[in-house]
Amino acid sequence: MLKNILKKYKNAPLAAVIEKLAKKITGWTNYYAISKCTKTFSYLDSLLFKALFKWAAKRFKGKMIAKEKCFNVRGWKFGFREEKTGKIFWLRRHDQTLVRSFIKIAAGESIYNGNIMYFAKRLGYHNKRISNLIKLLKNQKFECAYCKTVFMANDLIELHHVLNFDKIRSKKLEFVHRHCHDTIHGLKNQI
Repeated sequence: MLKNILKKYKNAPLAAVIEKLAKKITGWTNYYAISKCTKTFSYLDSLLFKALFKWAAKRFKGKMIAKEKCFNVRGWKFGFREEKTGKIFWLRRHDQTLVRSFIKIAAGESIYNGNIMYFAKRLGYHNKRISNLIKLLKNQKFECAYCKTVFMANDLIELHHVLNFDKIRSKKLEFVHRHCHDTIHGLKNQI
């Protein structure tokens, strides 16, 4: 798959090649990151390095020029430094993806039995943003900030940015029901 991209992009700018490869590598590694895959990721990195070096040597007609043009940033990583801005573009390796362990759902747990906290915790195991949102939900005692009703498993919940006194969106966030969110913004428009 990655070799096909290198064949297709044999004359493309390095930034385009890095972007296309990065999308494939990121998608693939995120999908397989919940399995025991560290050795596989390292093996794929060695294969990719060989393919990239061969591709660069063929493109720039020599190994030394290829090293200078494509592997001159951050050690032997594939990338380049933009001449005008000095910005560095480089390709992340497979093994730089965080490998997560899969945790089975506990016996007897279901999203329909009302224990939404169990599934909320599961979402936040490896995602910092989600774990911060779970803390926010805990601080709200699993209640809508507007109507003070406890959220149920089938409720539509939205994240609301609280407005300050100048009617400007602040950094404070609250979870509210979708219909409450509509009411909040409907009241704001009527005032």
